[in-house]
Amino acid sequence: TLSFDEPGIREVCLGDAVVYLNLSIGGTEFEWTFGDGNTFSTMDTASIVYEYQNPGNFTVTLTALDPNTCVGEDFTSISIRVNNPLFQVQTDEVVCEGSEFVLNASGGLEYFWYNADTTFQSNERNPRLVASETDTYFVSLSDNRGCADSDTVNIEVITAAIVDFSLSKNDDCFSRSSLNLVNQSTGSENYTWSLGDGQFSDLEQFTHRYEEDGTYEVSLTARNQFCEYCKVEIVDITTLLTTLNV
Repeated sequence: TLSFDEPGIREVCLGDAVVYLNLSIGGTEFEWTFGDGNTFSTMDTASIVYEYQNPGNFTVTLTALDPNTCVGEDFTSISIRVNNPLFQVQTDEVVCEGSEFVLNASGGLEYFWYNADTTFQSNERNPRLVASETDTYFVSLSDNRGCADSDTVNIEVITAAIVDFSLSKNDDCFSRSSLNLVNQSTGSENYTWSLGDGQFSDLEQFTHRYEEDGTYEVSLTARNQFCEYCKVEIVDITTLLTTLNV
């Protein structure tokens, strides 16, 4: 916001409040025109504050009236440019714990990002972070015309599930091995097993028998909202046969 400590300024940013000083001598009525269709009339020389709603070049005119003098009317004018900064800052975002995310801003010449407890600070335009917990990030921007702005970005972090399972094979020496599987995960209520042979399951504990020998990729996936966390193990399934000599 502009104040009395910046006299004679002719260029401001959209959103800045401009303080106009009436330095007239004489006059009983004063009329301000701001070049954007708005006017203001007053009976004294008190300063006024005006904020433009659109960018552009404007001519500000002050007219002094005094019907008791020979002149009766006098005026002066100045030109002022209102710049529109092109700052853009991303909206709030939801991310998965452990994933990488980017804070996005543009339109500035200088940037300063920091979080609520200032443990994170960066002068990069688009800093990269690894999501660990929900946090609020603040950014200050400025451009080459002296315009400045600030904004806030809330990053909600979905807590990760800890995916773990145990598996063991049942070998009876007469048939193909079966597989015992136990879900030992925490942090989610939505789990899906993939057994590598086109079969799936959502059971906590079960035994699976394969139709053919082979190497299979067994995976357990946990889901929290749109976030997925997975553990994979490779198992070899073979048919064990024992020959008996009589």
